[in-house]
Amino acid sequence: MIINWSRSFTHGDYTKDAHELQTTHDGNLAFIMNSGAPAGASNIEHMFKIIKIDTEGNVLDSFQCKNNDTNNKVSLLVSKTGDYYFCTREHPIKQNTYTVGSVNKLNKKLELEWSVEFPNNQLIDGRYYKTSRIKECKNGDILTTGRVRDTRDSKVPGGDLSTAWNGFICRMSPNGSIKWLRIYKLPQELLDIDIYGQYRYSDLNKAEELDNGDIIACGNAFYSNWQMSALDPYKVQTNQVWQLRVDSLGCLEGYPCDTIIRIRPKEKEKVPSFNIGTTWTYETENYIGGGNSDIKFVKIQIRDTANSNGKKIYVINSDSMYYEDEKMYFWDNDIKKYVMYYDFAAPFKNYSIEYMDPFKREIKLAEITVDSVYNTVLGTDTILTQLIRIRKMVIQKKID
Repeated sequence: MIINWSRSFTHGDYTKDAHELQTTHDGNLAFIMNSGAPAGASNIEHMFKIIKIDTEGNVLDSFQCKNNDTNNKVSLLVSKTGDYYFCTREHPIKQNTYTVGSVNKLNKKLELEWSVEFPNNQLIDGRYYKTSRIKECKNGDILTTGRVRDTRDSKVPGGDLSTAWNGFICRMSPNGSIKWLRIYKLPQELLDIDIYGQYRYSDLNKAEELDNGDIIACGNAFYSNWQMSALDPYKVQTNQVWQLRVDSLGCLEGYPCDTIIRIRPKEKEKVPSFNIGTTWTYETENYIGGGNSDIKFVKIQIRDTANSNGKKIYVINSDSMYYEDEKMYFWDNDIKKYVMYYDFAAPFKNYSIEYMDPFKREIKLAEITVDSVYNTVLGTDTILTQLIRIRKMVIQKKID
C-alpha cells in the first residue's frame, strides 16, 4: 500500500472526531468533524464543522455551527445534487433556539438553506430525537434514522417507566417538507410492565431503500439499566440486533399506519382501523335559511385507497382524506389541497386553517384559538373536546 498524502485538520485546541468522508458532486471530498472542549476547559464551546477538501487534501470551503450534543456523532450526507444534509440539537445559526432535533440543509456553497425541526409537542409527547444516519433515496428524498424519546404511552405527565428510546424513520423532500415520520416501539415482554415499563429501549442506526421502494432499517434492541437489574444475563440476551422492513410510506404490514407503530402491543390500541368498507357516521349542521338549521347524520364509507406524495389516501363517497398523527385531512376542492379543520392533538396552542370565501373567491386564513379543553364521555370512550374561537385573518391569494 502506497500512501499518497496525509493531512491533519485542526480546530484550535479542541478535541476532534472526524467521520463521514464522502465524495462531492464536483469530484472533491467532504467530511464532518465534532469538536469539543478538552478536560478542564469547560469554557470552550462545542462545535460541528463540515469541511470540503480537494483530492490532495487542501481545504476548499467549510461551514461551522454550534453543537451542544457532544455524545451524539452527527451524520453527514452529500447528495447527488451537491447539497449537504446534517442534524443538530440546536438551530445551526440562530442564538438561544433550543430544539429537540433538527435536519439542516446547506447548498453547494455551504450556505444554510433551511433547518427543519422534527415533529413534537412537549405538552403531549415530550419528544427528543437523536439522529444516527441520513441517506438519500432514489428520487432525491432524504431518509433520517435514529432514536426518539416519546412520552405518549406514559401514565404520568412528562414521562414514567414506559417512556423509552424508540427507533424512528423520517422521510423528507429536498425542500424540507416532512412526508412522514414513524416511531416504532418494541415490547418489553420479560418483566412486569407495571413496574419496569411497557417497552424495550431501541434505535435504528441505518436504513436502505430497496428497488421496489420498501425500506430496510437495522439497529439495536436492548434494556435499560433498571430493567437489566431484574434480568439474569446468563439466561437472557439483553442486547440484540434489530431489523425492520417497511413499505415506502414507513408502514408495517399488519399494523395501523400511524405516527407511532406499537409492535405486538399487549393492550389493544385506540386507533382507527381504516379499510375498504369501513363506515362511520358524521354529524353535520344543515343551514335551511332564515337563521334556521337542522342536524343531519351523514354515513361515510371508505371505497378505495391510493398512495400520493408519501401518504395513504382514502377515497370516501365522492371525497378523499388521509389520516396522520391523530388528525384527519380532507380534500378541499375550492382551495385544491388537503385541509385539517381542527387540530385535536394541540389543545393548548393556537393554529390556523385555510378556507375559501364563497363571495369573493379568495383563500383566507382563519386563526383558531382554543378557549378551553374538557373530556366528553360517550359510552366507554372519553373524547377530548375543544371550545374554540375563530378569527378571520389576512387574504392569502385570489382564485381566478
